[in-house]
Amino acid sequence: MNLLVTSLVLITAPLLASSALAGPSFEDGIAALNVGDYPKAIQILRSLGERKDARAQSVLGAMYHAGLGVPVDYKEAQRWYLLAAEQGDPGAQFNLGIMYTKGQGVPQDFQEARSW
Repeated sequence: MNLLVTSLVLITAPLLASSALAGPSFEDGIAALNVGDYPKAIQILRSLGERKDARAQSVLGAMYHAGLGVPVDYKEAQRWYLLAAEQGDPGAQFNLGIMYTKGQGVPQDFQEARSW
């Protein structure tokens, strides 16, 4: 019996440690955003976005696009949307198309808007 318990501990301990080291999740960032804790949401989502999490990049784009917890910054919104859109995130692709339609942070370009 002790061998079984020891084996389970040896197998699961690295898994638990790696998830603890991973830091806050995308869901943690969204939870912070939903309660209006924008500084925490930005911190979590930026960390994830810099590690190529397309969902976090898309939400960061939306936050800069709408000025949620940050000043409205179309160039920064476009940068995050593009990172996510290139990974296939449909929300980011749609929002990038909107930015090209309106000329927000990018030159107005209806053909480019359609392509996204």
